[in-house]
Amino acid sequence: MWATLTLVIGLLFSGLLAVFLSNQRRNLVRLTNLSKELTLSRRALSSRAACSQAIIEAEQENALLNRICQILVEIGGYKFAWIGFKEDDSHKRVRPVGEAGFEKGYLATLAITWEDTEWGRGPTGTAIREGRVVMAKDLQSEKTFEPWRHEAIKRGYASSISIPLVLGETILGAINIYSANQNAFNDEEVNLITEHGKRSLLWNPGDKGTGRASTS
Repeated sequence: MWATLTLVIGLLFSGLLAVFLSNQRRNLVRLTNLSKELTLSRRALSSRAACSQAIIEAEQENALLNRICQILVEIGGYKFAWIGFKEDDSHKRVRPVGEAGFEKGYLATLAITWEDTEWGRGPTGTAIREGRVVMAKDLQSEKTFEPWRHEAIKRGYASSISIPLVLGETILGAINIYSANQNAFNDEEVNLITEHGKRSLLWNPGDKGTGRASTS
């Protein structure tokens, strides 16, 4: 259990936090009001502090996974976040184990698999199957997102990113983040996630692909 917790927290610190800080740095270039700059800096620091506190307080894996998603939504400013673990059954299902944000029954409609089929070629299934970060920059036009498009758009999701949870040579699942804005994630940010992951013990790019981003 604790190996999984270390995995998720390590990913958050090394990848997702890097994306969040990158967003804040880019925003600061356009800001001239000092109070706004301080607010953005506080949000970045708060996300790190909140994750550290979540590790300390968590007594169960599910509680920690939910808390991480909550931090992404509340402090990171995203619409919805969920974590899915892969099942090694005949259907290769992806089982939701943590979530936070505006969900409204969305997870019950997913039926996601990590098998190479129509229901497994979206961001989540591809991230798990191929071990790489996958973006969907515009959920209204992304072809591989067709099975989930209606339900996603109905809830105000406009773009998403799926990040594989990799422990050594094993892919455990993926963390999935949805934004209310199109093109909320860019190639620079995905490269940050990939590079930070390669430097950690949680990522084995030699066995799990190049780590290059995809917009599929």
